[in-house]
Amino acid sequence: MVGKVRAKLFGQSLTLSNTRRQLHEMLNSRQQGVSHMPAAVDVRPQKWADDLTVLFDNGTYSVVSGTYLDDDDGDIHVLGERWNGGEAHPGFPNQGGYPIFHVVPDFLAVPVLHGLLDELSRRPLIANANEFAQRIVHELETQFTAVRAAAA
Repeated sequence: MVGKVRAKLFGQSLTLSNTRRQLHEMLNSRQQGVSHMPAAVDVRPQKWADDLTVLFDNGTYSVVSGTYLDDDDGDIHVLGERWNGGEAHPGFPNQGGYPIFHVVPDFLAVPVLHGLLDELSRRPLIANANEFAQRIVHELETQFTAVRAAAA
């Protein structure tokens, strides 16, 4: 009965009996052979200031840091993240077909940054890996400085 349960991911059907293997193959094929767009550097949503810094972009997933123009809280320094999509899809999140970044909640910012460093250590051949690592470490320092200032 378990083998008949199905799920959909990236538009492909998965069975529970071999989900792990199929998922691994799909993710690897997405990272190796599928063109993705747009690059993080090309995404400029209206609610973000011009100070966006691309911390990570492996073609599939992107993370930026910058000033988010929040109507309620004023301008705040945050991380943004997105799945970059493909030729037929603008990625997620998007608004009206235009790519935007999801604001990472404060309590997840440091874990996301650590996860990015882990990903770079596992895949050091990602384009711009050294530059991304330097930017991520700088952002971690920024995050820790903000936490210390808030606690004082």
